[in-house]
Amino acid sequence: MKKILFIYDSMILGGTSTALLSLISTIDQSKYEVSLLLYTNTGALIQEIPQFVKVMAPAYQKSKILSSRQRKMIKTILNGRIVLALRSFYRHKHTPKGKFRYVLMHYGMAAQVSLSRVVDEQFDYAIGFMEGWSNEYVVSTKIKAKKKFVWIHPQYKSCYLLPEIDRKTFKKADGIVLISENCLEQFFEFFPEYKNKTYVVPNIMSSKLVRLKANREDIIIKKASINFCTVCRCDIHVKGLDRLLKVFCELKKEGIAKDVLWHFIGGGGEFEQFKQEVKRLGMDDIILLYGDKLNPLPYVKQMDVFVLASRYEGKPVSVTEAQILGLPCLVTNYESAFSQIQNQFNGIIMNNTYESIYETIKSVIQSPDLIAKWKANVPLSSYSNEQDIMIFYSLLNKYDV
Repeated sequence: MKKILFIYDSMILGGTSTALLSLISTIDQSKYEVSLLLYTNTGALIQEIPQFVKVMAPAYQKSKILSSRQRKMIKTILNGRIVLALRSFYRHKHTPKGKFRYVLMHYGMAAQVSLSRVVDEQFDYAIGFMEGWSNEYVVSTKIKAKKKFVWIHPQYKSCYLLPEIDRKTFKKADGIVLISENCLEQFFEFFPEYKNKTYVVPNIMSSKLVRLKANREDIIIKKASINFCTVCRCDIHVKGLDRLLKVFCELKKEGIAKDVLWHFIGGGGEFEQFKQEVKRLGMDDIILLYGDKLNPLPYVKQMDVFVLASRYEGKPVSVTEAQILGLPCLVTNYESAFSQIQNQFNGIIMNNTYESIYETIKSVIQSPDLIAKWKANVPLSSYSNEQDIMIFYSLLNKYDV
């Protein structure tokens, strides 16, 4: 039996955690022994890890004096990477990668690896399932595996990842995995030299599992004639929450959003900031904030339209979950949007601008028959892809050890 080790930060609520759980749950237990190594054994979804998975002791070696963040910062300064971070910031400041907090976070990953323990157990395959620490840790000498893989989830051009750091990580990896063909094409704009070891493995999604989770509990919520819904982490800029807030604020001023609600499910570091901004603008009557929910699907199944206004995405799991539950989706034109939405058939792909988001939501509110038309078309397509586990097996077989 082959041994697979998945490396991941923590089981926080989010699409990548859901994708990891879906993949692990689909793996053939008779052929593979699955282990999971987290930086810290925390997060609301930790209880969702299947029982057959061996959850290892956390990678982070705690200090009685300083927090992980403090230790990372000190190490980043002492090893000179703070200077490299500043150089990268000035190089990328006029691009989507130029937010100093993200640049510094990315350069601090090496410090985070240095705070992680050596794993003595030997594996056949080790998989860093997320960009950043997971990928840098898996290719380090602290992990013993015959073959090592790194996973990249977002669009490379539009996200905070820095080529000057990742190139070194990718060089050490045996295989590089992206989640869609669109992400692959964009990735090669930066790393054409790695074409011979880069693959696409789609996120696995089970319709049966999604419906089971959606029907797990009955939730009573406040509803309007039209209920928009968004499920994502509260990253205001990346997820375009600022744009959606501005749209609904403008529509309220125009008297168009009288019997409309926007339900936002998701938490994170910027949730309180977003909550205060909603309150400051007097939008509490139209925007309902739920924060993190361990299982958002009982909420989603009661909605009318799913909306995602992200400035960039890989291939968001939340969109597929909404489609499985029968919702038409309004999404911005991220790289894989056309692989998820049939434009004007089961939803709309909006231009990635405030103006397009505003005009689309306004037209949907003013023409509710559009929702009914798209909703009737949603069940005509299949969104489940459990069979794509064979692509994952094929990848491992190419590197059969």
